[in-house]
Amino acid sequence: MTLTFPDVSHHQETIDWTKFIYNVVAIKATQGSDIIDPEFQANRSGSRAVEFRFLYHFMDGSDPTAQAEWFCKTVGTLAPNEGIMLDMEGLTVSSWQDYYNAWTAYTKAHANRPVISVYTSDTDYHQISTTTDIRWVARYGSTPDNPAAIWQYTDTGTVSGISGDVDLSTTGYTVDNLLSIFGAPVIIPEAPTVNIEDDMYVFHKQSPDLYILTAGAITAIIAHSSPTVGNLKKNGAVFTVVDDDTYNSMEAQARKLSAAS
Repeated sequence: MTLTFPDVSHHQETIDWTKFIYNVVAIKATQGSDIIDPEFQANRSGSRAVEFRFLYHFMDGSDPTAQAEWFCKTVGTLAPNEGIMLDMEGLTVSSWQDYYNAWTAYTKAHANRPVISVYTSDTDYHQISTTTDIRWVARYGSTPDNPAAIWQYTDTGTVSGISGDVDLSTTGYTVDNLLSIFGAPVIIPEAPTVNIEDDMYVFHKQSPDLYILTAGAITAIIAHSSPTVGNLKKNGAVFTVVDDDTYNSMEAQARKLSAAS
């Protein structure tokens, strides 16, 4: 199953977002180091109900770090369902790679997005190389010669709520994929540290075949398998302090189940 979606800017003028039927959209935010797309704020606000949005910067030949600063200042804090695309086309600079490296280094450090998508034409594909970011390639009339996760296949699309021609792209990604790859990084909280006295015990049932028993500073794992306590903490294990009688009952049950494995 493929996903199709448009990208928009001031060229589409005023959009009637109440008629917009796509669950993904790419919105132009900035260009160069001093231009904000005239429709950016209206499009960002109007598209609040869209499930995933790329905000993109159109690169020119000015200082790439200054362009990244301008983009980050303009978009501010990204919503969890907003990702970033860098549009690189028609550049007349000595090294596209240097521009890409400088822009992405600053943007990733300041926008809390470890992965972005970089857009080029199929012809300019090899002007840059990346091992981390996702390629978005434009080629009309036939599939790209180069590997791309997102393909802009036309600049004459028709979209409800928009007058005139619209760029359309397609991808094998789902909306959940886009959220996972380009959206806000998932933060796994550290498990809280529990201080207990020697006469109290901590019992945790991780699953039907895994029990962790703790007394003071001593920890024993009774299990069918033996994962480390560190891994369990990373996965957010929750421990409960119990009294002697409860501990003895739980320990007997755990040992019985473990011995039966």
